[in-house]
Amino acid sequence: MKNKFLKLFLSLILVLALCACGKSEKTFEEEGFKITLTNEFAKKDLENFTYYYQSLISFVTALNEPMTTLEYLGLSNASTVEDYLTEVASANKKEADIKTRNNYAYFDFESTTDNNTFYYLCAAYKSDNGFWLLNFGCKAEDKDKMSEQFLTWADSVEV
Repeated sequence: MKNKFLKLFLSLILVLALCACGKSEKTFEEEGFKITLTNEFAKKDLENFTYYYQSLISFVTALNEPMTTLEYLGLSNASTVEDYLTEVASANKKEADIKTRNNYAYFDFESTTDNNTFYYLCAAYKSDNGFWLLNFGCKAEDKDKMSEQFLTWADSVEV
């Protein structure tokens, strides 16, 4: 009887240990930028972006645009994140329903490339010297389970 109890107890401990090995938060802190994602993400390099993070089902791009490179668009230190996102949407030929939340503005959209449809949440933040543009993306089929998660990650951004 003791032997059965010991085996049951050890099995229970093993199951609990395996369950605890799920997702946990992971903070990526770079020069002038900080975001909290999950431990499923890894930092990678992607041309034309300041930072890029990838997991098996989603990705995040971050682009720092200094104000000096945006002046030709009529943006200045007086411009808001909504002004900046309006220019981003226009440049990418996207109709954007821009929303504000906490310290950023965002819009979402779907786009098809090579017969694959993706869902994106595009968020903008204002820093002391310009704007940060973040794109959170996943396959469109994962939109329902990822859209709220994207907002949670967007809430964690510090610039």
